[in-house]
Amino acid sequence: MIEEIHYFHEKIRKYEKELIDFYVDINYSYGRAKKCVEIYAYFMIHKRLNQPVLKKLTGFSRSTISAILFELLDLKVIKTDGIHDKIKEYIINYDYGRLILGNQDPRVKNISFMKKFFNDAINQKENLSNSFEKSHWVKRIKDIEFIHWYYFEELHKQNKKWDFIQINLSPLVEEYEFSPEFVSIEAEFHQQLIDIDYFQENDEKMTWLNCYFLTRECLSLAQLEQLTQYDRRTILRRLDELIDVGLITYDLHTKAYRMHSVTHSFGKTERNLLKKLEQYKTKFSQYFNDFSQKTSELNVYHGYHYIVVQLMHILNDIEKRTKYYSAIPLIMDESLI
Repeated sequence: MIEEIHYFHEKIRKYEKELIDFYVDINYSYGRAKKCVEIYAYFMIHKRLNQPVLKKLTGFSRSTISAILFELLDLKVIKTDGIHDKIKEYIINYDYGRLILGNQDPRVKNISFMKKFFNDAINQKENLSNSFEKSHWVKRIKDIEFIHWYYFEELHKQNKKWDFIQINLSPLVEEYEFSPEFVSIEAEFHQQLIDIDYFQENDEKMTWLNCYFLTRECLSLAQLEQLTQYDRRTILRRLDELIDVGLITYDLHTKAYRMHSVTHSFGKTERNLLKKLEQYKTKFSQYFNDFSQKTSELNVYHGYHYIVVQLMHILNDIEKRTKYYSAIPLIMDESLI
């Protein structure tokens, strides 16, 4: 029964593979684990699956599949659906929406909460006695807050048009020793960022590196070792990843790593994603037309209706995302001028 339900005809499977690759590609841009997205994407297409079928579809080990199913259950995006032929079945849980291509970035879903969150963070400057640290703290929080402030304006349809926004970065601070007062406030802020899952990052070590770059902006390798207590090889590997995606740069003169303006990184990521979505829209629109023109030929094959429905969902989601990202202003920092 399971074999018959879940294995598409050869002529349909090539389209299924394209859809899976799309979901993995787009969500890797958000930093989500590829294997987790791939399994969830199969759930989006097939609706109901079990471990043996997932093993044949993905080629992943049983332990990997088990761990990812546990994670998806914890996220409540799938749920158990009884036991059939002594095998536990899992079904997609639409009550909790979709993990992939949601309507909004979850970091800015609750605008009023985020606004208060950043206001409280800025107010922490009153606990600092050093004027440089006060100034530095406010600049760093303002840089992060800008994204949420922009969403606030956009979602409330103020229709403000921004052609160019320049964010002035703080002075280089890699040699500066922050006071215990600053470190205390910083630690509390980092924990709050982690509590609200600000980075949407599964890698704990990468999360902490991001935290320190957000609040310090410029750090040497030695400082990162001291702050995180991670070994040099671990830190260097993750720094290379951050450089690859354009979040930080390495200054040969100071031998320190510097974070780009958060708003610059945000704008760059979203504009690249917009281009990618447009490319997929063209491809999938053609697929949808092919299916429409070959209905009598293809609808006899098992899996045809699954793929047609999924193509319709994807094209609708891409349309929403394209409009959403197109409204985002051009955001740059002084290093690009």
